[in-house]
Amino acid sequence: MKKLILTSIISIYSFVIFGQETIKGDLTVEGRIIGGFGAEHVNGVLDWNDKSNTKSGNGLTLLRGDAPNGPKKSNYYFHPFNFEYISKNGTGNITQFAIPYGASNAINEGMYMRGRYSNNWTDWVKVLSENTSGQVRISTGLGIGSSSVTAPIDVATTQEYQAHNANKLIVRAPNSSGTDDQRMVGLSLSLDYSDNMHKESQKSVGIFAQSTSSWSNRVDMLFYTRNYEGEKSYDERMRISGSGDVGIGISKPSAKLDVDGIIKTNESIQIKTNQFASNVKPNITLSSTIALGKIEGIDFRTNESATFRGGLSFKTRYHTDGDDNGFHERMIIDHYGNVGIGTNETTDFRLSVKGKIRAEEVKVYTGWADYVFEEDYNLKSLSEVEAHIKEHKHLPDVPSAKEVEENGVNVGETEAMLLRKIEELTLYTIEQQKQIEYQSKQIRNLEKEKERNDALEERLSKIESLLNK
Repeated sequence: MKKLILTSIISIYSFVIFGQETIKGDLTVEGRIIGGFGAEHVNGVLDWNDKSNTKSGNGLTLLRGDAPNGPKKSNYYFHPFNFEYISKNGTGNITQFAIPYGASNAINEGMYMRGRYSNNWTDWVKVLSENTSGQVRISTGLGIGSSSVTAPIDVATTQEYQAHNANKLIVRAPNSSGTDDQRMVGLSLSLDYSDNMHKESQKSVGIFAQSTSSWSNRVDMLFYTRNYEGEKSYDERMRISGSGDVGIGISKPSAKLDVDGIIKTNESIQIKTNQFASNVKPNITLSSTIALGKIEGIDFRTNESATFRGGLSFKTRYHTDGDDNGFHERMIIDHYGNVGIGTNETTDFRLSVKGKIRAEEVKVYTGWADYVFEEDYNLKSLSEVEAHIKEHKHLPDVPSAKEVEENGVNVGETEAMLLRKIEELTLYTIEQQKQIEYQSKQIRNLEKEKERNDALEERLSKIESLLNK
């Protein structure tokens, strides 16, 4: 048989009244205590402050909450329960409890307490309530290790925080094996104002811990939210695995951050490696069921203390060959902003391309050759041009085939040079046209002169014929 030990907590002179007997000191009882404390009559003064109701072992068995000086303005009944110091006549310093009587909604009224010191009563404070489903509610706040309660649950520690040596609030799972739900324990936060406080409440979110299997020591942290629209689902949204990987929309994350969905930010996303090595490149890999492409950061420094120089490499995947499991570098942007497509030789050029370029339109901004038409422009004679061609095998001011092969062609300069040659050719044509027109005029004059001469010859011939007769 269990022993019930009641130890006096106020002084050696404390006493408890059982019927008409007074017992001083400690009391050990084997069995049950039949009866109650601070309740004796069914009729009496209906005032919680009356000394007959504040004297231990005296007063009414039940008092209503809305009786004078009662704890609550309701017609539910409470048991008065009194602890009085020294005087024991109902006039001394007292701690008084009001314990709800009855069933159903009466229990929901909760337990109240107050005190009287130097004949001054404190206000009633609701300290505990329990509904008919066995759910206990602490009304004003629960303090654990806290000298003052500033929140519904206030947990404090006097130790410097260490993960392995700190005051803890521990919630244990009902089962270490079994189904996923049986291996999960946590905290559900609800905005449902009814008694429907389970994890699938219509307005709840949850933070849970779950062992990954009955035999595993790995524990994941799960975050649930409810979408009350559409299918009204209460689903896992994020998981932090026991190894520290974070999954958003992923129940088994395989990277430090594994996201199924779109990531949006108004600031920036930084992908960083703390190693200085040419083969260690922070990257973003784009995938479907396979990896498709990569964007990598390139550290162009020759050593770690050199001036910061960083660029980007863009890779696509073709089959499984290549130096990076099928990935091939297609384009780079160097630290100067120069772009290389098919080549990483970008020095001194904004765009370097190894291969053919096709475009509907290319616009180049460069100098133009209208100065050819100025009066002081030195236009070479055609004989000078002919001499240059015979000697160099190309036009004056035009690069040779060897120069183009070695250095390439500057599109803007070449276009301006070709225009200059066209304009020079135009000037030659204009000059030739002038000569042609002059020569045509001379020919017409000669033709007229010939006609006159022919006419004179004809007249002379006639004259000679007449003279010969």
